[in-house]
Amino acid sequence: MTDTIFDDMKNFIITFAILVILTKLIFFNDTVLDVLIMISGFYWLFVIPGFLIMRSFNRLYSFNIRFLIGIAVGIVCYSVCSFYLGLLGVEVASHWFKLPLFFDIVGIGLYVLILPVATKNSQEPES
Repeated sequence: MTDTIFDDMKNFIITFAILVILTKLIFFNDTVLDVLIMISGFYWLFVIPGFLIMRSFNRLYSFNIRFLIGIAVGIVCYSVCSFYLGLLGVEVASHWFKLPLFFDIVGIGLYVLILPVATKNSQEPES
């Protein structure tokens, strides 16, 4: 289990670095610090929460698929929850911090709850 977490962290750092380089090539007039802030914000808002929610499916999908689907899941979760919280009257200025943190906790909780069930079901002998 820890091997896959370290592999995922290594792959996360590699994808972050590639994304910073590609973004710097596109926005060549901006400083590296501006690009780092932009990509870090993108990762905080969408990538990390979506990937942690998709972490429960690590036995079914590879890192690349979980990473790409996780970005879509993170964007959808953040957008829908932010929209409905705004309709309920919750201050929108705090969504950038509270919603990704909430989805990180949900993703870790799903991983902790689903992993023991998945390993228990895979270890049962077939009759």
